[in-house]
This record gives sequence, structure tokens and C-alpha cells, in this order.
Amino acid sequence: MTRLDEASNLGVSSRIALAGHPVHAMLVTFPIALIVATLGADIFWLLLADPFFARVGLWTSGWGFFMGMLAALAG
Repeated sequence: MTRLDEASNLGVSSRIALAGHPVHAMLVTFPIALIVATLGADIFWLLLADPFFARVGLWTSGWGFFMGMLAALAG
């Protein structure tokens, strides 16, 4: 018996699924990547003091929050 079979026997399901695949698992990777991108933009801003990286950090943190909310709603 695989882990997927065990999960289906326990009644573990997702609120929103696309072709049987949970949408939450698909969406959760975006906020994680955007948080890492925000950290990278902040480090570059500290090293180079270029205002471009401040804008990148603002946009990536904003989109990371938005995508995190979408992932939470789907989960």
C-alpha cells in the first residue's frame, strides 16, 4: 500500500483540486520562492545600494504575500 492509498483511506482531501491534484500543493511553492527572492533582493540592495533592488524586494514581498493568501485559501 502506497502513502497515497493510505491518505485516501484516512479521508485526507483538498478543498480545491484540479484533475484530482490538490491546488494548495501547487500554489505553496510560489510564496516560498518569492520570499527567497525578497531575501536575495535585500542582500543585493545592501551590497550595491541600487534602488532597483529595493523595488524588486517590494514587489516580491507583495506578490509573496498575495500568493501565500491564495495558497492558504486553497488549502
